Amino acid sequence: MQISSKVLLSVIALSGVMNGASAALLDRGNGLIYDQDLNVTWLKNANVWQNVRGGLVTWTTANDWAAQLEYADNLRSTVWTDWQLPTSEQLRHLYYSELGGQAGIDLRYTHNSNYALFDNIQPGAYWSNTPWWSNPTEYVETVSFYIGDTRSSNRINEFGYAWAMRAGDVGAVGVVPEPSTILLWLVGLLGMLYYRSIRPRA
Repeated sequence: MQISSKVLLSVIALSGVMNGASAALLDRGNGLIYDQDLNVTWLKNANVWQNVRGGLVTWTTANDWAAQLEYADNLRSTVWTDWQLPTSEQLRHLYYSELGGQAGIDLRYTHNSNYALFDNIQPGAYWSNTPWWSNPTEYVETVSFYIGDTRSSNRINEFGYAWAMRAGDVGAVGVVPEPSTILLWLVGLLGMLYYRSIRPRA
Protein backbone atom coordinates (compact mmCIF):
# COMPACT_ATOMS: atom_id res chain seq x y z
CA MET A 1 0.00 0.00 0.00
CA GLN A 2 1.53 3.30 -1.11
CA ILE A 3 0.95 6.39 1.01
CA SER A 4 2.07 9.79 -0.18
CA SER A 5 4.36 11.75 2.11
CA LYS A 6 2.21 14.81 1.35
CA VAL A 7 -0.84 13.01 2.73
CA LEU A 8 1.03 12.04 5.87
CA LEU A 9 2.29 15.58 6.44
CA SER A 10 -1.22 16.97 5.89
CA VAL A 11 -2.66 14.65 8.53
CA ILE A 12 0.07 15.66 11.00
CA ALA A 13 -0.60 19.33 10.34
CA LEU A 14 -4.33 18.83 10.82
CA SER A 15 -3.64 17.11 14.10
CA GLY A 16 -1.75 20.16 15.32
CA VAL A 17 -4.55 22.48 14.29
CA MET A 18 -7.18 20.41 16.10
CA ASN A 19 -5.14 20.23 19.29
CA GLY A 20 -4.47 23.96 19.19
CA ALA A 21 -8.15 24.73 18.72
CA SER A 22 -9.32 22.77 21.74
CA ALA A 23 -12.03 24.66 23.58
CA ALA A 24 -11.63 25.57 27.23
CA LEU A 25 -15.13 24.18 27.87
CA LEU A 26 -15.89 20.59 26.89
CA ASP A 27 -19.30 18.94 26.90
CA ARG A 28 -18.77 15.62 28.67
CA GLY A 29 -22.33 14.48 28.05
CA ASN A 30 -25.08 13.58 30.50
CA GLY A 31 -25.45 17.17 31.69
CA LEU A 32 -21.81 17.83 32.62
CA ILE A 33 -19.44 20.50 31.26
CA TYR A 34 -15.69 20.40 31.93
CA ASP A 35 -13.71 23.63 32.28
CA GLN A 36 -10.11 22.99 31.22
CA ASP A 37 -8.84 26.32 32.57
CA LEU A 38 -10.13 25.75 36.09
CA ASN A 39 -10.04 21.93 36.03
CA VAL A 40 -13.60 21.75 37.35
CA THR A 41 -16.83 20.21 36.10
CA TRP A 42 -20.00 22.31 36.01
CA LEU A 43 -23.58 21.17 35.91
CA LYS A 44 -24.97 21.91 32.46
CA ASN A 45 -28.21 23.07 34.09
CA ALA A 46 -27.49 26.48 35.62
CA ASN A 47 -30.84 26.66 37.39
CA VAL A 48 -31.74 23.31 38.94
CA TRP A 49 -34.03 25.09 41.42
CA GLN A 50 -36.19 26.68 38.71
CA ASN A 51 -39.38 25.16 40.15
CA VAL A 52 -38.80 26.93 43.48
CA ARG A 53 -39.34 30.69 43.22
CA GLY A 54 -37.98 30.50 39.69
CA GLY A 55 -34.69 29.24 41.09
CA LEU A 56 -34.11 31.93 43.73
CA VAL A 57 -32.99 30.39 47.02
CA THR A 58 -31.06 31.49 50.08
CA TRP A 59 -27.33 30.79 50.34
CA THR A 60 -28.00 28.27 53.10
CA THR A 61 -30.36 26.30 50.88
CA ALA A 62 -28.01 26.50 47.90
CA ASN A 63 -24.95 25.49 49.91
CA ASP A 64 -26.68 22.54 51.59
CA TRP A 65 -28.02 21.34 48.24
CA ALA A 66 -24.60 21.44 46.57
CA ALA A 67 -22.88 19.71 49.49
CA GLN A 68 -25.41 16.86 49.49
CA LEU A 69 -25.76 16.49 45.72
CA GLU A 70 -25.28 12.99 44.32
CA TYR A 71 -25.35 13.17 40.54
CA ALA A 72 -26.08 9.92 38.70
CA ASP A 73 -23.96 9.73 35.56
CA ASN A 74 -25.37 6.89 33.49
CA LEU A 75 -22.93 7.60 30.68
CA ARG A 76 -20.01 6.59 32.88
CA SER A 77 -21.94 4.32 35.27
CA THR A 78 -21.01 6.28 38.35
CA VAL A 79 -22.44 8.71 40.89
CA TRP A 80 -20.58 12.00 41.32
CA THR A 81 -20.40 13.58 44.77
CA ASP A 82 -18.17 16.30 46.29
CA TRP A 83 -20.17 19.10 44.66
CA GLN A 84 -19.99 22.61 46.00
CA LEU A 85 -20.88 26.19 45.21
CA PRO A 86 -18.11 27.83 43.15
CA THR A 87 -15.90 30.59 44.43
CA SER A 88 -16.66 34.09 43.20
CA GLU A 89 -13.40 33.97 41.22
CA GLN A 90 -14.56 30.81 39.41
CA LEU A 91 -17.90 32.43 38.61
CA ARG A 92 -16.19 35.54 37.24
CA HIS A 93 -13.85 33.41 35.16
CA LEU A 94 -16.81 31.56 33.70
CA TYR A 95 -18.66 34.80 32.98
CA TYR A 96 -15.80 36.76 31.42
CA SER A 97 -13.29 34.24 30.07
CA GLU A 98 -15.46 31.29 29.07
CA LEU A 99 -18.78 32.88 28.13
CA GLY A 100 -17.44 36.15 26.73
CA GLY A 101 -19.37 38.40 29.09
CA GLN A 102 -18.63 42.11 29.35
CA ALA A 103 -18.90 44.30 32.43
CA GLY A 104 -22.11 46.26 32.57
CA ILE A 105 -23.67 44.63 29.49
CA ASP A 106 -26.43 42.00 29.48
CA LEU A 107 -24.77 38.59 29.02
CA ARG A 108 -27.75 37.36 27.01
CA TYR A 109 -26.69 39.66 24.17
CA THR A 110 -22.88 39.63 24.45
CA HIS A 111 -22.00 35.98 25.01
CA ASN A 112 -19.89 33.73 22.78
CA SER A 113 -20.68 30.25 21.43
CA ASN A 114 -19.85 28.58 24.79
CA TYR A 115 -23.06 30.04 26.19
CA ALA A 116 -25.04 27.41 24.28
CA LEU A 117 -23.26 24.61 26.16
CA PHE A 118 -25.32 25.41 29.26
CA ASP A 119 -29.04 25.39 29.99
CA ASN A 120 -31.01 27.95 31.98
CA ILE A 121 -28.33 30.56 32.69
CA GLN A 122 -30.21 33.25 34.60
CA PRO A 123 -29.72 37.01 34.24
CA GLY A 124 -29.20 37.48 37.95
CA ALA A 125 -26.94 36.88 40.95
CA TYR A 126 -25.38 33.46 41.55
CA TRP A 127 -24.25 32.38 45.00
CA SER A 128 -20.57 31.71 45.62
CA ASN A 129 -18.87 30.16 48.64
CA THR A 130 -16.60 33.21 49.06
CA PRO A 131 -17.28 35.15 52.27
CA TRP A 132 -17.71 38.93 51.95
CA TRP A 133 -14.53 40.55 53.26
CA SER A 134 -16.10 43.04 55.69
CA ASN A 135 -18.70 40.71 57.23
CA PRO A 136 -17.74 37.09 56.45
CA THR A 137 -20.07 35.50 59.00
CA GLU A 138 -23.28 36.93 57.53
CA TYR A 139 -22.51 37.85 53.92
CA VAL A 140 -21.04 36.09 50.90
CA GLU A 141 -20.15 37.28 47.41
CA THR A 142 -22.63 36.88 44.58
CA VAL A 143 -21.72 37.28 40.91
CA SER A 144 -24.27 38.61 38.45
CA PHE A 145 -24.70 36.73 35.19
CA TYR A 146 -26.57 39.76 33.94
CA ILE A 147 -23.84 42.42 33.95
CA GLY A 148 -20.91 40.66 35.63
CA ASP A 149 -20.67 42.62 38.88
CA THR A 150 -19.84 41.19 42.30
CA ARG A 151 -21.91 42.12 45.34
CA SER A 152 -22.41 41.16 48.97
CA SER A 153 -25.55 39.22 49.87
CA ASN A 154 -26.91 38.07 53.19
CA ARG A 155 -26.66 34.29 53.56
CA ILE A 156 -30.06 33.90 55.20
CA ASN A 157 -32.27 36.77 54.11
CA GLU A 158 -31.44 37.33 50.45
CA PHE A 159 -32.04 35.19 47.38
CA GLY A 160 -29.86 34.13 44.47
CA TYR A 161 -29.38 31.34 41.96
CA ALA A 162 -27.46 28.12 42.67
CA TRP A 163 -24.96 26.50 40.30
CA ALA A 164 -22.93 23.49 41.39
CA MET A 165 -19.43 22.43 40.36
CA ARG A 166 -16.89 19.85 41.45
CA ALA A 167 -13.13 19.59 41.13
CA GLY A 168 -11.64 17.55 38.29
CA ASP A 169 -12.74 16.12 34.97
CA VAL A 170 -15.56 13.58 34.98
CA GLY A 171 -14.52 12.70 31.43
CA ALA A 172 -11.34 11.10 32.76
CA VAL A 173 -13.50 8.11 33.79
CA GLY A 174 -14.57 5.95 30.85
CA VAL A 175 -14.41 8.88 28.45
CA VAL A 176 -14.84 8.37 24.74
CA PRO A 177 -11.61 9.61 23.09
CA GLU A 178 -11.76 13.14 21.74
CA PRO A 179 -11.42 13.63 17.96
CA SER A 180 -7.88 14.94 18.39
CA THR A 181 -6.88 11.76 20.23
CA ILE A 182 -8.39 9.57 17.53
CA LEU A 183 -6.56 11.63 14.92
CA LEU A 184 -3.24 11.02 16.69
CA TRP A 185 -3.91 7.29 16.53
CA LEU A 186 -4.59 7.69 12.82
CA VAL A 187 -1.32 9.58 12.36
CA GLY A 188 0.55 6.73 14.04
CA LEU A 189 -1.13 4.14 11.83
CA LEU A 190 -0.43 6.09 8.65
CA GLY A 191 3.15 6.62 9.77
CA MET A 192 3.62 2.88 10.21
CA LEU A 193 2.08 2.15 6.80
CA TYR A 194 4.22 4.84 5.16
CA TYR A 195 7.36 3.40 6.72
CA ARG A 196 6.47 -0.06 5.46
CA SER A 197 5.87 1.31 1.95
CA ILE A 198 9.33 2.90 1.68
CA ARG A 199 11.28 0.24 3.53
CA PRO A 200 13.61 -1.71 1.22
CA ARG A 201 12.44 -5.26 0.71
CA ALA A 202 14.81 -8.13 1.23
